[in-house]
Amino acid sequence: MSVNTSKVRKALDRLAYASLVLDICIAVITALSLVGVGEGQHFLIPINYLLTVVVVLSVAMFAVLLALKSKEIQLSR
Repeated sequence: MSVNTSKVRKALDRLAYASLVLDICIAVITALSLVGVGEGQHFLIPINYLLTVVVVLSVAMFAVLLALKSKEIQLSR
């Protein structure tokens, strides 16, 4: 069971890094639009959708991690 848990944790780590990259993209586009440089607003919509997907996947992976951990505790008894 611990192998599955480690795979889920690695997937959560990857999702966290993806979320961080998308957050940085949003911050850069927002900062550029505030100072009036470029028209990056049209990039915000797809980035926001991607960020939503990352959040949904993160919640699902967290639920799987909790289920695996619960199963692991039950098996160890």
